[in-house]
Amino acid sequence: SWTIDTTAPETTISGAPSAVSASNAATFTFTGSDAQGVAGFECALDGAAFSACSSPLGLSGLADGAHTLQVRAIDTAGNIDATPASHTWTVDTVAPDTAINGGPPSVSGSTTASISFSGSDANGVAGYECALDGGAYSACTSPVALSGLAEGAHTLRVRAIDTAGRVDASPAVHAWTTDLTPPDTTLLTQPPALTSSTSANVTFTGSDANGVASFECKLDNGAFTACSISTLLLGLSDGTHTFQVRAIDNAGWVDPSPASYTWTVDTTAPDTAILTNPAVVAGSTSATFTVSGSDLNGVASFACSLDGGSFVPCTTPHGLSGLADGVHTFQVRATDNAGNVDATPASYTWTVDTVAPETTLLTTPPSISNNTAATFTFSGSDANGVASFECALDGGSFVPCTSPAEYNGLGEGQHTFEVRAIDNAGRVDDSPVGYTWTVDLTPPDTAFLSTPAALSSNPAPAFTFTGSDQHGVASFECALDTGAFAPCSSPHTLADLSDGSHTVLVRAFDSAGNVDPSPATYTWTVDTTAPVSGASASGNLVNGWYVNSVSVALNASDANGVARISYQIGAGDWQTYAAPLTITSNGSHTINYYAVDASGNTEGVRSVTVQVDAVAPQVQFDPTASLTFYPLNATVVVSYSCNDPDGSGIASCTGSLPSGSTLDTGTAGTRTVTVTATDRVGKTTTQTITYQIGYQFQLQMSNTRLAPSMNSAIGGNTIVLKFSLGGNQGLNIFLAGYPKMQQINCSTRAPQGTAVALPVTGAGLQYLSNGVYQLSWVTQTSWNGTCRQVVLAFNDGSTYKLNFQFSAPRWSGD
Repeated sequence: SWTIDTTAPETTISGAPSAVSASNAATFTFTGSDAQGVAGFECALDGAAFSACSSPLGLSGLADGAHTLQVRAIDTAGNIDATPASHTWTVDTVAPDTAINGGPPSVSGSTTASISFSGSDANGVAGYECALDGGAYSACTSPVALSGLAEGAHTLRVRAIDTAGRVDASPAVHAWTTDLTPPDTTLLTQPPALTSSTSANVTFTGSDANGVASFECKLDNGAFTACSISTLLLGLSDGTHTFQVRAIDNAGWVDPSPASYTWTVDTTAPDTAILTNPAVVAGSTSATFTVSGSDLNGVASFACSLDGGSFVPCTTPHGLSGLADGVHTFQVRATDNAGNVDATPASYTWTVDTVAPETTLLTTPPSISNNTAATFTFSGSDANGVASFECALDGGSFVPCTSPAEYNGLGEGQHTFEVRAIDNAGRVDDSPVGYTWTVDLTPPDTAFLSTPAALSSNPAPAFTFTGSDQHGVASFECALDTGAFAPCSSPHTLADLSDGSHTVLVRAFDSAGNVDPSPATYTWTVDTTAPVSGASASGNLVNGWYVNSVSVALNASDANGVARISYQIGAGDWQTYAAPLTITSNGSHTINYYAVDASGNTEGVRSVTVQVDAVAPQVQFDPTASLTFYPLNATVVVSYSCNDPDGSGIASCTGSLPSGSTLDTGTAGTRTVTVTATDRVGKTTTQTITYQIGYQFQLQMSNTRLAPSMNSAIGGNTIVLKFSLGGNQGLNIFLAGYPKMQQINCSTRAPQGTAVALPVTGAGLQYLSNGVYQLSWVTQTSWNGTCRQVVLAFNDGSTYKLNFQFSAPRWSGD
């Protein structure tokens, strides 16, 4: 008996990983139920094909991400559960990341703190754990509130835990310091206890375990206000002042005992008096002074000055020595204990006179002059005044004179003037002041050193010139054409000159002011206009092309003459034009040219283009080979084209058969196609190509080759000659009298004797069903030791030859 079971079993997954798993391995258990029993299971992971499996099933090496396992039971009758049991879960092996979002400042004056945080994970964050100051981690939520914090450093670490149970291995950290102690303040610099300054610069510092954030300052009875560690006090009134400063630390605590300093401002200067001094006029070079000072806070010192010099410390009595003749002024000022200085020093003036007067020249004629008159002004200096002067000219005696002293009618040459003062005491200056000068009445001479060429293309030429004079050249003046003379120097450069003739004049001035009456003069011509060139072509011109050659003539004109014409054909070298250019090469040719005039002006490059057609057009066939062989009835398309490289172009391209036509290959023989190409200047080319149409011959004999190869044979045997012609071409395939046989030289293959008809069996030529022709060639034993050539000449014009060397057979036996 047997049981028919068509009911599929049911499958149940009884054990599986959680929906999110931190492991890349998983274990499944499953069962199946069926009335006739479960024979086995098949499993499929992530949509792969089902394959046999058993419970428990272990998976490993799972990648992060979602996975699905399907299990189906197979009962003993082979029925498969059509609704496999399925379980989907996510593998998450990446720990979450934690971030602090907010917390107390780095230094806080509070014993409480609120810290907010967050976490990120691809599959979600399940919760957080916090640890304070190195303590154990415990569950927490954001924000976490802390209270009762002791003074000192604190650190909160927070780590996220994802839905797979993974813990952030690098917890987020927030560190801060609780500071409950106020700072201390210290003054570093302050004004003296007694000062004359109405300003004061006070510097200070603060100390605190967690740093000082700022300071507040107070002056006298004012309020505390924010200030910096260097505070400048201005506009202080005379009297006592008190400055206070207090530090504020980073936690906001204020120093309860500010630093304080008190000082006095005194801006009232002392008064000074001279008690004893020398007479108003003294004959001594020394003097003694006694002085005194008065001040509410006492005099600290004195400073003295002589004749407007700098004040230097001094005491009373104060002695002076080595005084020079003349008026002297002595000043003395007191300084009080606050540093105030008497602004109105005590002063005394007197005169020392022990020296003769001094004489000074005030104005003189130039050292070199073209004036025969001369005027001198002068003065004298003496402690007690100058009474008069005496003058002398050119070594003559001193005579009384006054300032100004004038002299006329002086001759050309060198002169000397002397003057001396006499003071009110009758003392005469023992070192008279003198002056020597030269009267020069001879003008200089002027000469050019360099000039532009007589014909020049430069509109801004430079001139160099020089002058000669016994006493030296002082300057030059230049004039252009009819313009006025103006100061100039060598080199002298002109600008923007117009084309045409120009004249430059230069005259020198000597040190005495004499001017050259005959200026140096130079005349030249400026030519900045480039020449103008042209080109003309001559030859047989057809349709814009010169046939075979063209002659190109170049010309140029210029008001001052043409120096040369340069030309370049294509990209060739530049050359100097001498005669018309003849161009015979095929193609388009560009001739670049320009002219240079006698002044060196060069015109811009011009060009002329000529086209030369010196070569006949071309005909190209496809197929290209003449006498190309094609089998009978083959499809042969004749294609041809005409071109005229670098020429005037194709005007017509005609053939005996239109290009693209099919060649007649229905019968054996030759076919010719003739094509004529004509270009646009009338040049023609005719080309004929011949095609061979015939049998598709192929030798059908193994180990037998066509001439010139030599094949081996045994005389007296019948040799069956086999070949194919690409199908059944009938039996009338040979030319009349063929096939033939010809004895040849075995070494040179040269014919020997007369060719005869090939001896064959009575069957003659046969066409076999396999598409092969055959002839049975009857050979003779007498041929052994000789060579024969078989000639197969077909009526399609083709000929094939086979060479045979005959030899007797070799026998072997007992």
